[in-house]
Amino acid sequence: MRKCVILVDNSNLFIGGQKLAAHRNGASQNGDEHAAVDHTWRLSYDNLFNFLAAGREVEKAVMVGSESAEHPGPWNAARKNGFEVIVHERVAGHGEKCADTELVVRGTEVISTSSEPMTLVIGSGDRDFVPLVDAARRHDWDVELCAFQNSFDPEGAFARSVDRVRPLDEAFEIIGFREHE
Repeated sequence: MRKCVILVDNSNLFIGGQKLAAHRNGASQNGDEHAAVDHTWRLSYDNLFNFLAAGREVEKAVMVGSESAEHPGPWNAARKNGFEVIVHERVAGHGEKCADTELVVRGTEVISTSSEPMTLVIGSGDRDFVPLVDAARRHDWDVELCAFQNSFDPEGAFARSVDRVRPLDEAFEIIGFREHE
């Protein structure tokens, strides 16, 4: 079995999980980009790491996220559970392109310097990762897309470009939990 490299866009998984939680509680339609979110839903970083690894040896696991002074992230929990964490400052109204770019750069570095092909596990449904998938393929890597179904188009370029899609919806109860307010 090949080793794996895990790259996670924390915001993509976190928001996708909150949307699914709200949908399962009857608050929104699944797939609605402006769907309600369940602000009590949280990622369980140990279970997420294990789900993404799927029993394989992990060569590297990188999680990128953002935070503002008013909303610090859960980075200690992610670090404690095996992720190297890179945090960018969140600027209101400007999206989080730094996170996607950071993951593409980190992934490209690992792929191009690795002595052997592995499996790249991308924890995000963002189609900005298609060029990274192409780079992985040029180096004979396998690629998996792991995201909530509300975060990617199953017929889109990203889903079609990978070897395997592993929807996180199937592991919703395992990789997340509701925090009591």
